[in-house]
Amino acid sequence: MDLRLGFTGRAFIAPLLLSLSLSGAGCSSGGEDDGGGTRVTPATTVEDALDNFQIDTTQTPRVDGDGDPLPNDYAPFGSSAAIERFAELAFLGFETDLVAGSMLAVAKERPDQNGDFSAELLHSIPTSETPWIVSSGINPANVRAAAAGDFDSDGIEELAVVYHEFDKPFIELIIIDDEADAFATSEPIIVSDKEPDGLAITAGDFNGDSTHDVAVGIILSTGGEVVFLEQGAAGLELSGDSVAITPTEPGWTYHMAMDAGNLDYDLGQELAIVFNESSGSQGRSQHLVLDDANRDRAVLSSGPIRAEVDAEVFTAQVADVSFGNLDEDPLDELVLGGLTNISGTTTSIKSWGYVITVLDDAKRNLVQVTATKFDPQWQRLSESGQSLSLNYLHVNALDIDGDGIDEIQANQFIFEDFINAPPWTEAYAIPDGEIIWESGDGGRRRPSAVTLPGSHTEPAQSEAQGLSGLHA
Repeated sequence: MDLRLGFTGRAFIAPLLLSLSLSGAGCSSGGEDDGGGTRVTPATTVEDALDNFQIDTTQTPRVDGDGDPLPNDYAPFGSSAAIERFAELAFLGFETDLVAGSMLAVAKERPDQNGDFSAELLHSIPTSETPWIVSSGINPANVRAAAAGDFDSDGIEELAVVYHEFDKPFIELIIIDDEADAFATSEPIIVSDKEPDGLAITAGDFNGDSTHDVAVGIILSTGGEVVFLEQGAAGLELSGDSVAITPTEPGWTYHMAMDAGNLDYDLGQELAIVFNESSGSQGRSQHLVLDDANRDRAVLSSGPIRAEVDAEVFTAQVADVSFGNLDEDPLDELVLGGLTNISGTTTSIKSWGYVITVLDDAKRNLVQVTATKFDPQWQRLSESGQSLSLNYLHVNALDIDGDGIDEIQANQFIFEDFINAPPWTEAYAIPDGEIIWESGDGGRRRPSAVTLPGSHTEPAQSEAQGLSGLHA
């Protein structure tokens, strides 16, 4: 297509210049010919031809919808555009009925002739080859996390897995390639020699070069640290940049969540970090939003996670974060959602407050656009004698109906986007009887959400990562 457009463009330019030059012969633009009339200097460029017609060709800056100049590296579709984006699922840390003996699998949902979906296994790795993937208990021996991203600029996403195996000296990262490259696993990349209590990871184009980079969150006994890996000559390598996170409450238990998105008009993506602290049924949560690497990762927003609803301010004790395009402009908004109270290790608490706030883009200083706070009612969850406990609110912004505008998922609830419905209109709620509450050692109290972009969402007992185009 590019070659055809280039050829066509050249074919049209010559007649256009000739036509403008000849037509302009009767225009008064200085000089006389031998017959005493006005003479026009023949145009050799489009700009010259327009000048002959006294059309102003002065370059003016590109502006946004408010009339303000756009940055030089602005691109309407970002650093890379996605069309008809489909996604697969990567399961990490638990077995499925798709394959036995594997806790790392990639599957695709396929429809049958009746429109019913079923999962098809695309790839799996035996647990015997990934001993670091087994993780359980309040203080697990092994820790790991995963994120999807296009790390080789081939237009198909790969899976980045960061992990630390018990008694091993390094935190390491591997890339599991896409189907076109037979899901090949890379050699481990050393990320850090620190001893983590937990890990977090997200992928984003932080420097605007159209290839995804990686941010790895390292949770330590003394706080947190985020390190960055960018594309080098041999693939992902440490950039040398890092961000230290100092806890409010020393000695508590810590947790980190991260996501990447574009809050402004330049190419590089921004990074949002949520750092959670807890001790028993007490919790603290703070957020940090960093500009892209080309802007020195400047702090755009920070502080406790609060939401104002009907003139009352609510503070989250634990929270999650997600970027999403919730309105009609091309920029993302930031969704922060959490719980106003947590269970900790007790089962005596029977009610939890959900609080979700949406912050506008960076141009509008990340001010609150809208927020909600409600106490969900739980039905039929104690009929068989379960002891209920809730310590996390999973938040995702994703387009579930294919209209190009994201909806918001918060644990069992999905809310309509803000363009086609009033804010916080409930689109769907998973019935209480279908929610999986974990039993056993009581240590895994933050089950991650299984997200099927464009389809539906269900809670699960470990992690699942949505992948775009992993399967050709």
